[in-house]
Amino acid sequence: MFAAASNSGARLGRAYPASNPHIIYVHSTDTNGEASGFSPTAEPNSINLATVGESVESAWPTLLSQDSRCLQSQSGTSYATPIMVGITAFLLQYASLHLPQKQALALKRREKMEALLRRCAIRGPNYKPRDNYFYIHLSLHKHNLFRGELD
Repeated sequence: MFAAASNSGARLGRAYPASNPHIIYVHSTDTNGEASGFSPTAEPNSINLATVGESVESAWPTLLSQDSRCLQSQSGTSYATPIMVGITAFLLQYASLHLPQKQALALKRREKMEALLRRCAIRGPNYKPRDNYFYIHLSLHKHNLFRGELD
């Protein structure tokens, strides 16, 4: 299970349910991997996973959108979380196609998926002590899952 870490910045720690030790909690970054100001401070001795959660363009119902295309940009750890879930779903699908069944099934356990996501992560380019996030960005090098390269 995944949960948004919280949007309280350095003022508060992770909110429930992200504070549950059986949950993979997700912090937010900008598109460069820098910690979002609203994302909570990384907890020491924890795997603080993060992905983009700022200015995420989302589809909105016609009645709620002020944009004729029915799109709005929103920010928050609750926007980073479904992106992380999508990355995880992709990794599970990839594993089911390319790994032995026992290994692929093991990735459905929290600690195994958390370890895999950590291996996919990088520290942000301008790492600061408050950040301490493992930034998930799958277009890092030519051997990544999408076969793309960082601009």
